[in-house]
Amino acid sequence: MGFHTPQFLILVFIAFVLFAVAKGRYKLVVLATFDALFYLYAGIMHLALLVGASLVSYYSGIMMTGRRKKLAVVIGVGLNLLNLAFFKYYHFVLENLSRFATLPPGLISLKTILPIGISFYTFQLVAYLIDVYRGDLKPIKSFLEFWVFISFFGQVIAGPIMRASAFAPQVASTSEWEFDSERFKKAVLLFTLGLMKKLLIADSLAPLVDKYFSRGSAMSSVDIWIAAYLFGFQVYYDFSAYSDMALGVGHLFGYDLAQNFRCPYLSENPSEFWSRWHITLSTWIRDYLYIPMGGSRNGFTRGLVAVVLSMCISGLWHGASWTFVLWGLYHGLLSAGHRIWEKTLAKRIRGGKLIRCLNVFLFLQLTMIGWVFFRVQLMSDLVPLLRKMITFSDFSAGPHVAAYLSLVVCLYGLHIAEYVGRRSTQIYARWSQRVPLAIRGLGWASIAFLICLFIRPKPNAFIYFQF
Repeated sequence: MGFHTPQFLILVFIAFVLFAVAKGRYKLVVLATFDALFYLYAGIMHLALLVGASLVSYYSGIMMTGRRKKLAVVIGVGLNLLNLAFFKYYHFVLENLSRFATLPPGLISLKTILPIGISFYTFQLVAYLIDVYRGDLKPIKSFLEFWVFISFFGQVIAGPIMRASAFAPQVASTSEWEFDSERFKKAVLLFTLGLMKKLLIADSLAPLVDKYFSRGSAMSSVDIWIAAYLFGFQVYYDFSAYSDMALGVGHLFGYDLAQNFRCPYLSENPSEFWSRWHITLSTWIRDYLYIPMGGSRNGFTRGLVAVVLSMCISGLWHGASWTFVLWGLYHGLLSAGHRIWEKTLAKRIRGGKLIRCLNVFLFLQLTMIGWVFFRVQLMSDLVPLLRKMITFSDFSAGPHVAAYLSLVVCLYGLHIAEYVGRRSTQIYARWSQRVPLAIRGLGWASIAFLICLFIRPKPNAFIYFQF
């Protein structure tokens, strides 16, 4: 059930009305029920797996208050990772093993489902268990609260990956919720902004991206760059749309979810990019992979190895394909290269606005090259595409190029406008205070008309739903 579907809007409306009229702890009961219904819409197996993972993690956390603390964390983390490995990587592993050995036909023909949101809720559960094991967090004693923490329908499918230290206290205070008109307006604004990003931009770019990448290695050098740019903006506006809508849903029920994007294409280096792109995953990788590998305290070389390995795992998290692993490796090498640059040569170059703009431009190109790894359909097409892209060995610019480059410039202009808008917290206040009611009403009506105009009979799923 996508956030941009009528079914979801109906579910949110009914849930909010019942939540608002419920008293005390019954508010949690309402949320817990609608969380289950939301997941049940995808299928009983999807709900059963989430309930099973939640029960294992809940009781593992409780067990950590006793003497078998280490056993509890091994069971909890191990079963969650095995669950993820089986349903997401089973066929990927067998496909690669079959190249070296003959496997029983029954193993290969076994059909599995990919539970929606499994990558996100698995990482959220693993983080919870590790935090409890380390003593950074007390286990959640109420299963009702634990269920809402892990299954909240505003973010369970594609994040943000919420830490229990930030989200569990909010869930625990759900019974104290009172209607706040300003929070309600902010919720509607964020949800509408996300809906516009999804329907007006991301879904409009989707057919163009599909048309280009369906040609595979037959694309010319210029067309590959256009395809990479269009996909880069499609995936950004698609995923950040979901994240904005998730923030909006959270505000409705009194929850402050973590911001997942901060205009990443304005970054001038890998470190800044990953502090702006999919922020909750980046911090998860840092805290539960990079630092435990010794990346922050065991010397410069160890840090380089840790960052490359962490990014490879991040790539594999995105999908069971070598192209995702290579995408992670590519960004890991970019991060390692940037660290070497910072340690050796960066201090010799004076900074300034011009240098920053140049860095942003250059890193944007490197980022777009990376999106080819992420989007390419066939592994055999990857090397020819990258060779053409980097060397311009097949340069041919047709009459369509100017139009598409203008589109790219407009998309980047929107990206900058979003950055300016998010930095200025006074824009919405000025809009409400200084713009006449009639003009504001006309503006909202125009937005509603555009959204209705771009709604498709069969909505495109969010890209990150497949992860």
